[in-house]
Amino acid sequence: MKQHTFLYSTRWWLLLSLVFLLPLWLNAQRTVHITHGECFVDTDPGAGNAMPLLAEDGNFNDAFEKVITSLTGISAGNHSIGIRVKDAENHWSPVFRSTLSVMNLRTIQLSQAEYFIDNDPGEGSASPMIAFDNNFNEAFEKVAASLSNLGQGNHTIGIRVKDVENHWSPAFKSAITVINLRTIQLNQAEYYMDVNPAQGSGSPMLAFNNNFSDAFETVTASLSNLTAGNHVIGIRVKDPENHWSPDFKSAISVMSLRTIKLNQAEYYVDVNPAQGSGSPMLAFNNNFSDAFETVTATLSNLSAGNHVIGIRVMDAENHWSPDFKSAISVMSLRTIKLNQAEYYVDVNPAQGSGSLMLAFNNNFSEAFETVTATLSNLSAGNHVIGIRVMDAENHWSPDFKSAISVMSLRTIKLNQAEYYWDADPGQGNGTPMIAFDGTYNDAYENSTATIPGAPPGVHKLSMRVKDEEGNWSPPFSQAVVVSWCDTIHINASATSICSGTNITFTASYSSLGGTPSFQWKLNGASVGGNTSAYSNNSLANGDVVTCQLTTQFGCLAGPQTSNSIAVVVGPSTTPTITISPNPSGAICSGTSVTFTATPTNGGTTPAYQWKVNGANTGANSPAFTSASLVNG
Repeated sequence: MKQHTFLYSTRWWLLLSLVFLLPLWLNAQRTVHITHGECFVDTDPGAGNAMPLLAEDGNFNDAFEKVITSLTGISAGNHSIGIRVKDAENHWSPVFRSTLSVMNLRTIQLSQAEYFIDNDPGEGSASPMIAFDNNFNEAFEKVAASLSNLGQGNHTIGIRVKDVENHWSPAFKSAITVINLRTIQLNQAEYYMDVNPAQGSGSPMLAFNNNFSDAFETVTASLSNLTAGNHVIGIRVKDPENHWSPDFKSAISVMSLRTIKLNQAEYYVDVNPAQGSGSPMLAFNNNFSDAFETVTATLSNLSAGNHVIGIRVMDAENHWSPDFKSAISVMSLRTIKLNQAEYYVDVNPAQGSGSLMLAFNNNFSEAFETVTATLSNLSAGNHVIGIRVMDAENHWSPDFKSAISVMSLRTIKLNQAEYYWDADPGQGNGTPMIAFDGTYNDAYENSTATIPGAPPGVHKLSMRVKDEEGNWSPPFSQAVVVSWCDTIHINASATSICSGTNITFTASYSSLGGTPSFQWKLNGASVGGNTSAYSNNSLANGDVVTCQLTTQFGCLAGPQTSNSIAVVVGPSTTPTITISPNPSGAICSGTSVTFTATPTNGGTTPAYQWKVNGANTGANSPAFTSASLVNG
């Protein structure tokens, strides 16, 4: 099918502007009602014999637009289009003409695309770009998204496409610059008003969610108590290396606002009565915005023509405001009832002899849609569809015509599909794709989901299909980035301690390589150094410790966070111990005596060290027995 585009001359737009502006100019002199419009191409058939323009909403703006869109059947070359309108007194206007040029556009179908970075490997040897939805827009976007691993510096990216006749386009090249961005972590922020204190002495800004944007907003919200006048606010931040930034200063002005209370409001139409004598406006919810809307809603009974509406309000001190006036125009609308509608294709029968359009819900909008839906049996080629309606007085409207094109589509049946990773094993030797439901959509998804043993990095996924005649399609290839998510787990030397006891947390992890980076977190805040261990002897009850791991080949989702360990910290107490002998009192030499220890605040697993005359003896047990004791 031929496609056409229209080049409109400056004269055409000037004439259209004249069409729209002429009625506006005439309105100042007299009202002109346009009842009919028509257009023709090249040859003027005479007034009343050209193609009718149907203005269904009473406005010929849309009609002029439809003339432009319905000229798709014009042959290539230069043409002249003419338009004229007729008023209610059956006077035809002069013909407004404009020249237009119709050109034949060649349809270019793309069958392949590829890109390269810096060095051009030659046509057909670059990285393939695959468009699964037959649209290379997303392919271009995916190229840009897959360049994240380029080294720092300047690079050149080249893209070229190939049409169905195997002709490669010139390479489209663009220069890009890759820069390494330094990550700056903020440990502290503060602000001050007017007078600049020393660094570290300003009002602190707390970022509870580790994001200082909210903190900046909180500063703004907490300035409501400033006195009226001009002030200077200063803000500065500090990084983990204790370097303060320069002060960011901004001038702000605080104004005292006068509260105005409205006690009364009124409006009038056309004639201005004395203040207090207009139509009252009631604000039931103490808000006059609804009252203004109510005024607009109650003007439905005004006569047709131009009117002036005025509104004024009175404050608590009985002062009336100036009148706010606005011009409004009220029009009388003619109600048109449609009793019948019909359509035809190509051949125009007599009025009343076309195919009927039934409006079961008394609304012909669905009827128009039904017409479009019932044209599926038209033969391939260009056709003209015409629609007309009849009002309650049996007057038929002019025909509304539109050109449509019906194309014959070739059905292609696929008998086989396969995919492969990276190297092409040859047609028929790839991994088969089975379409259980008769469609290969799910098969494509399954191939994407299965990447058996692919190492991390960039891989090429390729697919091809075979039709029932045994013809294989070209492979459709797509670059795929395979990533591995690192894992990290932490353990603690203890989780239930007394206050002041030191705990060491140790991280164990699995990674594909590269230098790991650790960031310990205490209650969400960064602590410790870049090591796999973290110690703290000042933990409080309920503190939670985690660790984040970042590696060179880490997961695309970002740093991986470990399990969390909550610490139970009890208060420090002084343990005491008493011992009792059995038998007690004086004993004879060689008598066996058992001593039993009773601790207080000894904890869950107390340790015992028995002593005789200051020397260690016995075992780690609450009981000690000896038969070799001597007097004293």
